[in-house]
Amino acid sequence: MGRINLIIVTLVILVVGTSFNSLRRNMVITSDMINEYYYDFRSENLGGFALNYGIQKLEMGEVIVGSNPVTKVTPNFQLGIGSVDSIQFIPGGGDTITVIPYVSYNTGTGNIYHQSRAVIDFHIVQPDDQFGYYMFDDGEGLTVSDSSGLGFDGTMVNMDTTDWVTGQEGYALDFDGTNDYVELGQGIAEQYSDKITLTTWAKVDHSFLDWGNLVTERKDVAGWPAPIFTLRAFVADLFFFGWVKYAFDIYTTDGMYEVQIWKWSFEMDLWDWHFIAGIYDQEAQTISIGIVDEDEWVTKSIGETQLWGKDSTDYINIGGRDAYWSLIGALSSIDGKLDGTRTIGTVLSVAQINQLMLHNGIKKPKLVEWRL
Repeated sequence: MGRINLIIVTLVILVVGTSFNSLRRNMVITSDMINEYYYDFRSENLGGFALNYGIQKLEMGEVIVGSNPVTKVTPNFQLGIGSVDSIQFIPGGGDTITVIPYVSYNTGTGNIYHQSRAVIDFHIVQPDDQFGYYMFDDGEGLTVSDSSGLGFDGTMVNMDTTDWVTGQEGYALDFDGTNDYVELGQGIAEQYSDKITLTTWAKVDHSFLDWGNLVTERKDVAGWPAPIFTLRAFVADLFFFGWVKYAFDIYTTDGMYEVQIWKWSFEMDLWDWHFIAGIYDQEAQTISIGIVDEDEWVTKSIGETQLWGKDSTDYINIGGRDAYWSLIGALSSIDGKLDGTRTIGTVLSVAQINQLMLHNGIKKPKLVEWRL
Protein backbone atom coordinates (compact mmCIF):
# COMPACT_ATOMS: atom_id res chain seq x y z
CA MET A 1 0.00 0.00 0.00
CA GLY A 2 2.87 2.28 0.85
CA ARG A 3 4.43 1.64 -2.56
CA ILE A 4 1.16 2.55 -4.32
CA ASN A 5 0.92 5.80 -2.34
CA LEU A 6 4.47 6.65 -3.27
CA ILE A 7 3.71 6.05 -6.94
CA ILE A 8 0.58 8.25 -6.71
CA VAL A 9 2.51 11.05 -4.99
CA THR A 10 5.22 10.84 -7.61
CA LEU A 11 2.66 11.02 -10.41
CA VAL A 12 0.99 14.01 -8.76
CA ILE A 13 4.34 15.81 -8.44
CA LEU A 14 5.12 15.13 -12.09
CA VAL A 15 1.70 16.34 -13.25
CA VAL A 16 1.76 19.45 -11.05
CA GLY A 17 5.34 20.25 -12.03
CA THR A 18 4.51 19.89 -15.69
CA SER A 19 1.48 22.17 -15.22
CA PHE A 20 3.57 24.80 -13.42
CA ASN A 21 6.19 24.69 -16.16
CA SER A 22 3.49 25.03 -18.80
CA LEU A 23 1.89 27.88 -16.85
CA ARG A 24 5.26 29.60 -16.46
CA ARG A 25 5.91 29.26 -20.21
CA ASN A 26 2.44 30.62 -20.97
CA MET A 27 3.02 33.50 -18.56
CA VAL A 28 6.31 34.33 -20.31
CA ILE A 29 4.57 34.22 -23.70
CA THR A 30 1.70 36.34 -22.36
CA SER A 31 4.17 38.81 -20.83
CA ASP A 32 6.02 39.10 -24.14
CA MET A 33 2.71 39.68 -25.95
CA ILE A 34 1.69 42.32 -23.41
CA ASN A 35 5.06 44.05 -23.81
CA GLU A 36 4.68 43.93 -27.59
CA TYR A 37 1.18 45.39 -27.39
CA TYR A 38 2.45 48.00 -24.94
CA TYR A 39 5.29 49.14 -27.17
CA ASP A 40 3.04 49.09 -30.22
CA PHE A 41 0.53 51.20 -28.29
CA ARG A 42 3.24 53.66 -27.20
CA SER A 43 4.65 53.96 -30.73
CA GLU A 44 1.15 54.53 -32.13
CA ASN A 45 0.55 57.25 -29.54
CA LEU A 46 3.84 58.84 -30.54
CA GLY A 47 2.77 58.60 -34.17
CA GLY A 48 -0.52 60.33 -33.32
CA PHE A 49 1.37 63.12 -31.55
CA ALA A 50 3.65 63.51 -34.58
CA LEU A 51 0.63 63.71 -36.89
CA ASN A 52 -0.84 66.54 -34.81
CA TYR A 53 2.54 68.26 -34.77
CA GLY A 54 2.85 68.03 -38.55
CA ILE A 55 -0.66 69.35 -39.16
CA GLN A 56 0.03 72.24 -36.79
CA LYS A 57 3.16 73.16 -38.77
CA LEU A 58 1.05 73.28 -41.93
CA GLU A 59 -1.55 75.47 -40.23
CA MET A 60 1.09 77.87 -38.95
CA GLY A 61 2.69 78.22 -42.35
CA GLU A 62 6.02 76.85 -41.10
CA VAL A 63 5.88 74.09 -43.71
CA ILE A 64 4.95 75.14 -47.23
CA VAL A 65 4.11 72.31 -49.61
CA GLY A 66 4.18 73.01 -53.33
CA SER A 67 4.14 70.43 -56.07
CA ASN A 68 6.89 68.30 -54.53
CA PRO A 69 7.05 66.36 -51.24
CA VAL A 70 8.67 68.06 -48.26
CA THR A 71 10.48 66.20 -45.49
CA LYS A 72 10.90 67.88 -42.12
CA VAL A 73 13.76 66.30 -40.21
CA THR A 74 13.33 66.40 -36.46
CA PRO A 75 16.72 65.58 -34.95
CA ASN A 76 16.80 64.98 -31.20
CA PHE A 77 13.01 65.08 -31.04
CA GLN A 78 12.87 62.74 -28.04
CA LEU A 79 9.74 61.85 -26.11
CA GLY A 80 10.65 59.50 -23.30
CA ILE A 81 12.34 56.53 -24.92
CA GLY A 82 10.69 57.24 -28.27
CA SER A 83 11.62 59.70 -30.99
CA VAL A 84 10.11 61.34 -34.06
CA ASP A 85 12.74 60.83 -36.75
CA SER A 86 11.09 62.82 -39.56
CA ILE A 87 7.75 63.91 -40.98
CA GLN A 88 6.98 63.79 -44.68
CA PHE A 89 4.42 66.03 -46.38
CA ILE A 90 3.20 64.76 -49.75
CA PRO A 91 0.92 66.87 -52.00
CA GLY A 92 -2.10 65.06 -53.41
CA GLY A 93 -5.09 65.81 -55.58
CA GLY A 94 -6.81 69.16 -55.05
CA ASP A 95 -5.66 70.79 -51.81
CA THR A 96 -4.96 67.52 -50.00
CA ILE A 97 -1.68 66.82 -48.24
CA THR A 98 -0.63 63.48 -46.81
CA VAL A 99 1.32 63.69 -43.55
CA ILE A 100 3.49 60.69 -42.65
CA PRO A 101 5.58 60.78 -39.45
CA TYR A 102 8.32 58.19 -38.95
CA VAL A 103 8.85 57.29 -35.30
CA SER A 104 10.96 54.82 -33.38
CA TYR A 105 10.57 53.41 -29.89
CA ASN A 106 13.35 51.83 -27.81
CA THR A 107 12.13 48.66 -26.10
CA GLY A 108 15.38 48.05 -24.25
CA THR A 109 16.32 45.18 -26.55
CA GLY A 110 15.86 47.02 -29.85
CA ASN A 111 13.87 49.66 -31.68
CA ILE A 112 10.32 49.44 -32.97
CA TYR A 113 9.81 51.52 -36.11
CA HIS A 114 6.39 52.89 -36.90
CA GLN A 115 4.74 55.23 -39.35
CA SER A 116 1.33 56.83 -39.09
CA ARG A 117 -0.61 58.57 -41.81
CA ALA A 118 -3.11 61.38 -42.17
CA VAL A 119 -4.65 62.85 -45.29
CA ILE A 120 -5.95 66.35 -44.75
CA ASP A 121 -7.72 68.92 -46.86
CA PHE A 122 -7.80 72.64 -46.16
CA HIS A 123 -10.40 75.34 -46.28
CA ILE A 124 -9.72 79.04 -45.83
CA VAL A 125 -11.71 80.98 -43.24
CA GLN A 126 -11.73 84.63 -42.27
CA PRO A 127 -11.04 85.75 -38.67
CA ASP A 128 -14.18 85.64 -36.55
CA ASP A 129 -13.79 89.23 -35.33
CA GLN A 130 -12.85 90.80 -38.65
CA PHE A 131 -14.96 93.89 -39.20
CA GLY A 132 -13.33 95.35 -42.29
CA TYR A 133 -11.51 93.68 -45.19
CA TYR A 134 -10.53 95.79 -48.19
CA MET A 135 -9.12 93.81 -51.10
CA PHE A 136 -9.05 96.93 -53.35
CA ASP A 137 -10.20 94.84 -56.29
CA ASP A 138 -13.02 97.17 -57.36
CA GLY A 139 -10.66 98.65 -59.94
CA GLU A 140 -12.95 101.54 -60.77
CA GLY A 141 -15.17 104.19 -59.21
CA LEU A 142 -14.67 105.93 -55.88
CA THR A 143 -16.00 103.24 -53.54
CA VAL A 144 -13.86 100.56 -51.88
CA SER A 145 -15.88 97.43 -51.10
CA ASP A 146 -15.76 95.80 -47.69
CA SER A 147 -15.36 92.02 -48.06
CA SER A 148 -15.93 91.31 -44.35
CA GLY A 149 -19.65 90.99 -44.97
CA LEU A 150 -20.51 93.84 -42.57
CA GLY A 151 -20.93 96.47 -45.28
CA PHE A 152 -18.42 99.07 -44.11
CA ASP A 153 -17.60 100.21 -47.64
CA GLY A 154 -15.02 102.96 -47.94
CA THR A 155 -15.20 106.29 -49.80
CA MET A 156 -12.14 107.61 -51.62
CA VAL A 157 -11.39 111.22 -50.62
CA ASN A 158 -9.24 113.59 -52.73
CA MET A 159 -8.71 110.68 -55.12
CA ASP A 160 -9.91 109.71 -58.60
CA THR A 161 -10.12 106.63 -60.79
CA THR A 162 -6.49 106.99 -61.92
CA ASP A 163 -5.47 105.93 -58.41
CA TRP A 164 -6.47 102.33 -59.15
CA VAL A 165 -3.21 100.53 -59.95
CA THR A 166 -1.73 97.02 -60.05
CA GLY A 167 -1.51 95.67 -56.53
CA GLN A 168 0.25 92.95 -54.61
CA GLU A 169 -2.62 90.81 -55.89
CA GLY A 170 -5.22 92.23 -58.24
CA TYR A 171 -5.72 95.97 -57.82
CA ALA A 172 -4.41 98.40 -55.21
CA LEU A 173 -4.81 102.11 -54.46
CA ASP A 174 -2.02 104.63 -55.01
CA PHE A 175 -1.93 107.40 -52.39
CA ASP A 176 -0.23 110.73 -53.11
CA GLY A 177 1.40 111.29 -49.72
CA THR A 178 -0.49 114.54 -49.15
CA ASN A 179 -4.22 114.32 -48.60
CA ASP A 180 -5.43 111.06 -50.17
CA TYR A 181 -7.34 108.66 -47.95
CA VAL A 182 -10.25 106.23 -47.82
CA GLU A 183 -12.86 106.93 -45.16
CA LEU A 184 -14.53 103.76 -43.98
CA GLY A 185 -18.19 103.32 -43.23
CA GLN A 186 -19.86 105.12 -40.37
CA GLY A 187 -19.89 103.10 -37.16
CA ILE A 188 -16.93 100.89 -38.04
CA ALA A 189 -14.90 102.16 -35.06
CA GLU A 190 -17.56 100.75 -32.72
CA GLN A 191 -16.69 97.19 -33.78
CA TYR A 192 -13.79 96.84 -31.35
CA SER A 193 -12.93 98.12 -27.88
CA ASP A 194 -9.82 96.86 -26.08
CA LYS A 195 -8.14 94.68 -28.73
CA ILE A 196 -7.38 95.23 -32.39
CA THR A 197 -5.19 93.74 -35.10
CA LEU A 198 -4.45 95.77 -38.24
CA THR A 199 -2.81 94.28 -41.32
CA THR A 200 -2.07 95.67 -44.76
CA TRP A 201 0.18 95.19 -47.74
CA ALA A 202 2.19 98.37 -48.27
CA LYS A 203 4.61 99.48 -50.99
CA VAL A 204 6.16 102.84 -50.15
CA ASP A 205 7.53 105.20 -52.80
CA HIS A 206 10.95 106.84 -52.75
CA SER A 207 10.77 109.93 -50.56
CA PHE A 208 13.54 112.12 -49.17
CA LEU A 209 12.02 112.36 -45.68
CA ASP A 210 8.35 111.67 -45.17
CA TRP A 211 5.83 110.20 -42.75
CA GLY A 212 2.72 108.54 -44.10
CA ASN A 213 -0.28 106.89 -42.48
CA LEU A 214 -1.39 103.39 -43.44
CA VAL A 215 -4.45 102.96 -41.19
CA THR A 216 -5.65 105.42 -38.56
CA GLU A 217 -8.59 106.10 -36.26
CA ARG A 218 -9.40 109.71 -35.41
CA LYS A 219 -12.08 111.73 -33.69
CA ASP A 220 -13.16 115.32 -34.16
CA VAL A 221 -12.58 117.45 -31.07
CA ALA A 222 -13.66 121.07 -31.66
CA GLY A 223 -12.76 120.67 -35.31
CA TRP A 224 -9.38 119.09 -34.58
CA PRO A 225 -8.83 115.52 -35.86
CA ALA A 226 -7.42 113.95 -32.68
CA PRO A 227 -5.96 110.45 -33.19
CA ILE A 228 -6.86 107.21 -31.40
CA PHE A 229 -4.38 104.93 -33.17
CA THR A 230 -2.12 105.22 -36.21
CA LEU A 231 -0.25 102.56 -38.16
CA ARG A 232 2.30 104.49 -40.22
CA ALA A 233 5.63 104.53 -42.02
CA PHE A 234 8.55 106.93 -42.15
CA VAL A 235 10.59 106.83 -45.36
CA ALA A 236 14.12 108.17 -45.78
CA ASP A 237 15.73 107.80 -49.21
CA LEU A 238 19.10 109.54 -49.00
CA PHE A 239 20.49 108.61 -52.45
CA PHE A 240 23.31 106.35 -51.19
CA PHE A 241 21.25 104.51 -48.60
CA GLY A 242 17.81 104.59 -47.08
CA TRP A 243 15.58 103.18 -44.41
CA VAL A 244 11.92 102.68 -43.61
CA LYS A 245 10.55 102.88 -40.10
CA TYR A 246 7.12 101.39 -39.42
CA ALA A 247 5.38 102.54 -36.26
CA PHE A 248 2.16 101.84 -34.39
CA ASP A 249 0.87 104.59 -32.08
CA ILE A 250 -2.00 104.47 -29.63
CA TYR A 251 -3.37 107.34 -27.59
CA THR A 252 -4.54 106.33 -24.13
CA THR A 253 -5.84 107.95 -20.97
CA ASP A 254 -2.28 108.24 -19.65
CA GLY A 255 -0.53 109.35 -22.83
CA MET A 256 0.70 108.21 -26.22
CA TYR A 257 2.59 104.97 -26.74
CA GLU A 258 4.56 104.06 -29.85
CA VAL A 259 6.33 100.90 -30.96
CA GLN A 260 8.73 101.04 -33.92
CA ILE A 261 10.56 98.72 -36.24
CA TRP A 262 13.37 99.79 -38.60
CA LYS A 263 14.72 98.23 -41.77
CA TRP A 264 17.69 99.51 -43.76
CA SER A 265 18.20 99.29 -47.51
CA PHE A 266 20.93 96.70 -47.04
CA GLU A 267 18.54 94.51 -44.99
CA MET A 268 15.58 94.30 -47.37
CA ASP A 269 14.14 95.82 -50.53
CA LEU A 270 12.47 98.87 -49.01
CA TRP A 271 10.46 99.70 -52.12
CA ASP A 272 8.80 96.31 -52.60
CA TRP A 273 5.52 95.05 -51.12
CA HIS A 274 5.63 94.22 -47.42
CA PHE A 275 2.94 92.87 -45.10
CA ILE A 276 2.65 95.18 -42.09
CA ALA A 277 0.75 94.43 -38.87
CA GLY A 278 -0.07 96.44 -35.76
CA ILE A 279 -1.59 94.94 -32.59
CA TYR A 280 -3.10 96.59 -29.52
CA ASP A 281 -3.87 94.32 -26.55
CA GLN A 282 -5.22 96.20 -23.56
CA GLU A 283 -5.55 93.00 -21.49
CA ALA A 284 -1.90 92.01 -21.99
CA GLN A 285 -0.87 95.69 -21.83
CA THR A 286 1.17 95.50 -25.03
CA ILE A 287 1.36 96.98 -28.50
CA SER A 288 3.23 95.31 -31.36
CA ILE A 289 4.45 96.12 -34.85
CA GLY A 290 5.51 93.55 -37.43
CA ILE A 291 6.95 93.29 -40.91
CA VAL A 292 5.40 89.89 -41.33
CA ASP A 293 7.07 88.79 -44.58
CA GLU A 294 10.46 89.51 -42.99
CA ASP A 295 9.47 87.79 -39.71
CA GLU A 296 10.41 90.95 -37.81
CA TRP A 297 8.40 91.87 -34.71
CA VAL A 298 8.75 94.35 -31.87
CA THR A 299 6.48 94.40 -28.81
CA LYS A 300 6.29 97.12 -26.16
CA SER A 301 4.63 97.10 -22.74
CA ILE A 302 2.12 99.83 -21.97
CA GLY A 303 0.31 100.96 -18.86
CA GLU A 304 -2.90 99.51 -17.52
CA THR A 305 -5.04 101.96 -19.40
CA GLN A 306 -7.67 102.38 -22.10
CA LEU A 307 -7.93 104.21 -25.38
CA TRP A 308 -8.42 107.93 -24.95
CA GLY A 309 -11.89 109.28 -25.67
CA LYS A 310 -12.93 106.49 -28.02
CA ASP A 311 -16.62 106.66 -28.93
CA SER A 312 -19.14 106.19 -31.74
CA THR A 313 -18.17 109.44 -33.47
CA ASP A 314 -14.71 108.14 -34.41
CA TYR A 315 -13.61 107.49 -37.98
CA ILE A 316 -11.21 104.88 -39.33
CA ASN A 317 -9.31 105.81 -42.48
CA ILE A 318 -6.98 103.96 -44.80
CA GLY A 319 -4.03 105.90 -46.17
CA GLY A 320 -4.28 109.09 -44.12
CA ARG A 321 -6.56 111.44 -42.26
CA ASP A 322 -7.74 115.02 -42.41
CA ALA A 323 -5.04 117.39 -41.22
CA TYR A 324 -4.75 121.17 -40.88
CA TRP A 325 -0.98 121.08 -40.61
CA SER A 326 1.79 118.55 -41.05
CA LEU A 327 5.20 118.02 -39.45
CA ILE A 328 7.23 116.39 -42.24
CA GLY A 329 4.00 114.81 -43.44
CA ALA A 330 3.24 113.31 -40.02
CA LEU A 331 -0.50 113.66 -40.52
CA SER A 332 -0.58 112.99 -44.24
CA SER A 333 -1.37 109.90 -46.25
CA ILE A 334 1.21 107.36 -47.26
CA ASP A 335 3.19 108.11 -50.40
CA GLY A 336 2.78 104.70 -51.94
CA LYS A 337 0.36 101.85 -52.54
CA LEU A 338 -1.83 99.81 -50.21
CA ASP A 339 -3.59 96.50 -50.75
CA GLY A 340 -5.49 93.92 -48.71
CA THR A 341 -6.14 96.03 -45.60
CA ARG A 342 -7.90 94.41 -42.62
CA THR A 343 -9.28 95.59 -39.29
CA ILE A 344 -9.87 92.79 -36.78
CA GLY A 345 -11.39 93.28 -33.34
CA THR A 346 -9.19 90.80 -31.50
CA VAL A 347 -5.55 89.88 -31.06
CA LEU A 348 -4.33 87.41 -33.66
CA SER A 349 -1.25 85.29 -33.09
CA VAL A 350 1.81 85.66 -35.29
CA ALA A 351 0.97 82.27 -36.81
CA GLN A 352 -2.54 83.43 -37.73
CA ILE A 353 -1.19 86.65 -39.24
CA ASN A 354 1.25 84.58 -41.29
CA GLN A 355 -1.72 82.62 -42.57
CA LEU A 356 -3.50 85.84 -43.57
CA MET A 357 -0.42 86.86 -45.52
CA LEU A 358 0.05 83.50 -47.24
CA HIS A 359 -3.54 82.51 -47.94
CA ASN A 360 -5.72 85.64 -47.67
CA GLY A 361 -7.33 83.90 -44.74
CA ILE A 362 -6.61 81.31 -42.06
CA LYS A 363 -6.07 77.70 -43.09
CA LYS A 364 -8.22 75.19 -41.24
CA PRO A 365 -7.51 71.49 -41.72
CA LYS A 366 -10.26 69.05 -42.57
CA LEU A 367 -9.36 65.45 -41.82
CA VAL A 368 -9.93 63.04 -44.71
CA GLU A 369 -8.11 59.99 -43.37
CA TRP A 370 -6.34 59.17 -40.11
CA ARG A 371 -4.43 55.96 -39.55
CA LEU A 372 -2.15 55.15 -36.63
